Parts: sequence; C-alpha cells; structure tokens
Amino acid sequence: MDLPPDEPLDDPEARVYQGLDIVHGYHLTLDDEPLKPVDDSTPSDLRYSGLTDQVRTDNGKLILLRSSQSADLDTCRTETRYATIIDLKILSKGSRFCVLTDSGHVGVATYRGTAPETDPSAYITLDVTVWRDAIERAAAS
Repeated sequence: MDLPPDEPLDDPEARVYQGLDIVHGYHLTLDDEPLKPVDDSTPSDLRYSGLTDQVRTDNGKLILLRSSQSADLDTCRTETRYATIIDLKILSKGSRFCVLTDSGHVGVATYRGTAPETDPSAYITLDVTVWRDAIERAAAS
C-alpha cells in the first residue's frame, strides 16, 4: 500500500554500538552490521588519523553538536554546520557529533577519549548510534 505523498515514513530503528576502539588509519562504514573498525582502501564514513589527531569523513558530512543540542536523528537531519574534519583538540569526553553519509545513513558518535599514553597503539574510543537509510542518498557525481 502506497502512502499519500504528505505522510512521512517511519524513522528507521536506531542501532547502538558502544566502546568502539578505532586505531589510527582504521575507519567505520555505517552500512556495516555489526559496526566495527576496518582497515581497507574503501572511502570511509568516519576515519581516525593519529598522525593529525583528527576524525574525518571521505563520503559525507560531520556536524559537531553543541552541548545544548540533542544528539538525535532530527537534530542531525536539520543542522547544517557541516565539516569534513574535526580536530580532537576541540573534543572533550562526552562530545558528540553527527555523521551523515552519502549512502543515506546517519550516525551520532560520542567521543570517549584516546588511548592511554602507556598503550602501544594510537586509538580513540567512540559510542555510535546509527540510523540506516534515514536521509536521502547523495546524487552520484
């Protein structure tokens, strides 16, 4: 049964992934189930660079949320302060940012911190909530 054009579709179900350790050079693709850091050459939805201390996206947009903003699907859909790179130096534990992918997925990442100095690898820890197929896909170029 087709819905009338003025009736919105239901929001997709949120999937929550906690304690994801993302090592330097690894990335997340929000389409993956389960969501886990991978090391391959595909464009990333969210990548961590330990060399530059940044998180970045290759195929989407990032939006650093203000502490007063809700970290939810509606906020990520409507906020327009887009970036492709966020420096870790401006994040504190509990900082949140949206990830909008060209493939139509939306995520909210909560920054939990970096590896302890005594750890032999460089990584960040994130909690990530994902809504798959929540926005329109980007047009192919």
